[in-house]
Amino acid sequence: MSHAVSHGARIAPVPSTSSRPGRDRACHQTRRSLHRQQYQWWQETPTPKANDILERLTEGSSLTRALTATLEFSVECTIQAYKDAGRTDPLERCLTYELGENLLRRSERNEIDGFGPRAMLDKVLRGSDLDPDAAAETLAAELKRRFASRRSRLRDACVCITWRGTHTNLSTLNRRAVLDVSTALSLGEDDFEATLATVTSVAQA
Repeated sequence: MSHAVSHGARIAPVPSTSSRPGRDRACHQTRRSLHRQQYQWWQETPTPKANDILERLTEGSSLTRALTATLEFSVECTIQAYKDAGRTDPLERCLTYELGENLLRRSERNEIDGFGPRAMLDKVLRGSDLDPDAAAETLAAELKRRFASRRSRLRDACVCITWRGTHTNLSTLNRRAVLDVSTALSLGEDDFEATLATVTSVAQA
């Protein structure tokens, strides 16, 4: 789990001015519930729901490649939109909250052209019995979870996280070991572990 990310974005406690203990407890429970719902993706492993969807969408090698390409494209589009908007807030914040959100949105142009993260996901889901909207929501949360967990893993392994060949402020600037952020987040658990092992072993050679 990325302690730095979770700590930086944790909901701050709201001091209560009420003298009624019952109301104080209710407010505390509400804040705690919101915290659990909003930050449930900060786990080191996928949720059971995400595991179920990922397993059903990676039964064949061609389907696995299609899903990986879709998730990679989703990450690419998120960062490109961040760059195009000329935003000054940290890239970390953008990815923490916006990764996978483009999987939830359909646009008329994308529907016509069959292009875009959601249009690509719909093609991957074609022929499955999964609800497209529910699957998109789960995969969006999974991308956020992967970012929090894997960024921590890459940072601890001194791997430079890049985007299109350029280093980002997400990790060390030491380029002995390098991994693209879109690749890192689109891979399944086993493939990510294998890729991380390869990247670090090459850097140490």
